[in-house]
Amino acid sequence: MFVSHGQFYVFIASVSIGCVSGIIFSVVVEFSKLFKNRIVLQIGYGLSLILASISFVYFQYKLSFPSLRFYMIVGVFLGLIVYAKTFNLMLAKALKKLYNIIRKTKLSYLDKKRVKSVGVKDERR
Repeated sequence: MFVSHGQFYVFIASVSIGCVSGIIFSVVVEFSKLFKNRIVLQIGYGLSLILASISFVYFQYKLSFPSLRFYMIVGVFLGLIVYAKTFNLMLAKALKKLYNIIRKTKLSYLDKKRVKSVGVKDERR
């Protein structure tokens, strides 16, 4: 049997596992930033890397990958880089727009509530 049979598909699967690991990394790190403690942030980094490793080993077993090779590790790190350079930026822009929409509606609601409580007419109309 030819040794390189299916290596391209294993590499592509490794890249996609890296992208999924990037999503896991972003979620865990953003959650750990809520605590504003450097130790919790470092634990979040470690936890996300452990989850990425476990997911790679799980998918390696489920997809019947060959024994661990260097190009698989490169594929996972390439997937992390692809996530960081593309999907992460798109997600950040979408979340920023959502935040601005929520902030704008919340501020307009609070302004209306303030106007009613004070009894001042709304001059913006």
